[in-house]
Amino acid sequence: MTTPRIEWSAIEDPDRREGTLWVDPSCRYFAGHFPDNPILPGFVQIRWARLACEGAFPDLVVLRFTGMSRIKFKRAVGPATRLNLTVVHAADQTRVRMKF
Repeated sequence: MTTPRIEWSAIEDPDRREGTLWVDPSCRYFAGHFPDNPILPGFVQIRWARLACEGAFPDLVVLRFTGMSRIKFKRAVGPATRLNLTVVHAADQTRVRMKF
């Protein structure tokens, strides 16, 4: 699965990462998904979110996906979109929260 480029910002909080993600206009997932108005399918956004979490905290020994909650797709993601991404590791809750 094609993964977008993410540029992480330098922050001092070891449990928080902020970055910018660029959606390549030639991404194969736009093909056939509304030809006159291409949008990125939700399952791709979920997959990318998971990969971003793994990339944000590579030092975690185990980052196992066990479920999702409170998923909302507030805007359609089209080609050449720039998304701001925040990933927070809540160690006391053994979970990672993320938001595009």
